[in-house]
Amino acid sequence: MSTFFKRLVAVCVSLFLLTYVGYQAYSAFHVSVSTQRAQLRTVEDQIAATGFVLRNETLITTKAGGIVDYLVSDGERVEKGGAVASVYPTAEQAEIEREIRQLDNRIKQLQITAVAGNTMAVDINVLDADIGDKFSQIASLAGDTNVNGLSDAETEFLNLLNEKQIVTGKVTGFTKELAQLQAQRKNLVAKRSNSISTITSPISGYFVSQVDGYEGSFNLSKLSAITAAQVDALLAAKPSAVSAAGKVISSYEWYIVCSPSPDDAQRLHSGVSVGVSFPFTTGGDLPATVTALNRDASNRYAAVLTCDFMTSDLAGTRSGDIRITLGSYTGVRVENSELCVENGVRGVYILDGDIVRFRTLQVLYSGDDFVISKNDPSDGKLLQANDLIIVGGNKLYDGKIVR
Repeated sequence: MSTFFKRLVAVCVSLFLLTYVGYQAYSAFHVSVSTQRAQLRTVEDQIAATGFVLRNETLITTKAGGIVDYLVSDGERVEKGGAVASVYPTAEQAEIEREIRQLDNRIKQLQITAVAGNTMAVDINVLDADIGDKFSQIASLAGDTNVNGLSDAETEFLNLLNEKQIVTGKVTGFTKELAQLQAQRKNLVAKRSNSISTITSPISGYFVSQVDGYEGSFNLSKLSAITAAQVDALLAAKPSAVSAAGKVISSYEWYIVCSPSPDDAQRLHSGVSVGVSFPFTTGGDLPATVTALNRDASNRYAAVLTCDFMTSDLAGTRSGDIRITLGSYTGVRVENSELCVENGVRGVYILDGDIVRFRTLQVLYSGDDFVISKNDPSDGKLLQANDLIIVGGNKLYDGKIVR
């Protein structure tokens, strides 16, 4: 072998060794990593179930035949013996009475608006803001599955527009409009006839015009001992045939019964406050209390949730899927794939400039594939929002320098 060839082989081997050693040194001290910014998230710990609503309900029975014209709205408070509806011989007569009431309300609104606009100092900017807010509310209600409150919002919106016309000098009053409305009312009054009868409330409470045949389906005095089998029977029951002009709920306090799974039932405790939500109802979670949790010989559970918050749409709700919220947790979300352990402590690695740092977690909530960790800026060892969590890399340790 020639001297030149030996030297060439030696140079190649040397270069290889230098390259290998350099690569190993680079790998040991320089790591290419990917990061993801830690962000605050809010999660709710919830239980899904099917619920059945029970209330203290009294039917309003009547023998009068004809067209029923309700005088009160659903959810409105009524007194014992108070009028809730009138009965007319024809639909035309009932419609005349409704139109007269609408005209009376419109006349009253214009009279009040005229007086307020002429006697009160109004900030036009505040008035414009109120008009915009009310318009947004109407748009939101109109697009919802539940339109309760839409009529009242429309009335308030018109009142604000009328007030603006007065305070900006567009009009000085509503004399002409009032005269037209009063003339319409006079014509309708000439066509009206007396009602056949008046329907009154048998008890004091909250009026609901619709009945569903489930009124009185369970003896509320035995509610605290309800079983899962009884819950099943309520959910499977067919409604009874009833003839009534409505019903009165005697108390704002009402009940939801359900049969949670054994695992979910272990997370419920009698006396604990929870939130409950129904599909197709507005207002979000309703405050409720677990007032009974009964277990049978087959390890099945029945839960009773008591709520004292009532609205017109809730007054008409009977059964359906519910969500029971046990708690709400806000903190830094960490995926399970990002978790690691250093010296027996669970946490994550973050990138602080060019240095790897280990940050611990204080877990508030554990999901299927993530955890929520407490965000506490005063604790420098704890993972914080906006930290750069390392999601790629190997052979990491606290203090390692990366590029």
